[in-house]
Amino acid sequence: MKAIARRARAAGASDAEIIEAVGLAMTVAGIPGLIAGLAAFEP
Repeated sequence: MKAIARRARAAGASDAEIIEAVGLAMTVAGIPGLIAGLAAFEP
């Protein structure tokens, strides 16, 4: 997820858009989707 977020930011995605995508991942995949999505915001 970190690599995907990096590519999204390079393409111009905002943090708000990435947060929205993480929320969608949680809705579809549950807690594992949230945990994977949080990797997008680790340094």
